[in-house]
Amino acid sequence: MSFVSRGGSKREAARLFNIGEDTIYRWARREKSGELSAKKRLHFPRKVSDEVLENYVKDYPDHTLKEIGNAVGLSISMVWKHLKRMRITLKKRQHCTLNVAKTNGINSRN
Repeated sequence: MSFVSRGGSKREAARLFNIGEDTIYRWARREKSGELSAKKRLHFPRKVSDEVLENYVKDYPDHTLKEIGNAVGLSISMVWKHLKRMRITLKKRQHCTLNVAKTNGINSRN
């Protein structure tokens, strides 16, 4: 913000420091109100033990990510990240493509 206070434009500051113009404007508003210090983070992702999640998935293997998330108190993306880290894969849909049918000798045109 010292660049802007010394006469530089907000647009130039954004280009010079490789940050968005909206960020400069937001910082300028915060500087006017006297709150330029870093904001304290208010939201932390809720942590669930791997054991709880693994047991739930074993008990309810057909539940969707949304259903699992609702049950254990996580967002869909956090459930996905936990399961990926635990190397638990999603259900695979059984389907037969034309190429697979040809290689297996299945007549898919019936």
